[in-house]
Amino acid sequence: MTIGARLYRVEQQLSVMDKKLDQLVYVLNAVAQKQQIPLRSIEDDV
Repeated sequence: MTIGARLYRVEQQLSVMDKKLDQLVYVLNAVAQKQQIPLRSIEDDV
């Protein structure tokens, strides 16, 4: 395997990891928003 081929493979793996991390951040933000909305409404009622 040449150096160029190895670099290409590493770039592809990093791209896949980046996409997975983006999806994870999206899910975590969605969960955080869902948890914050009820807390605010409860605080408003008090």
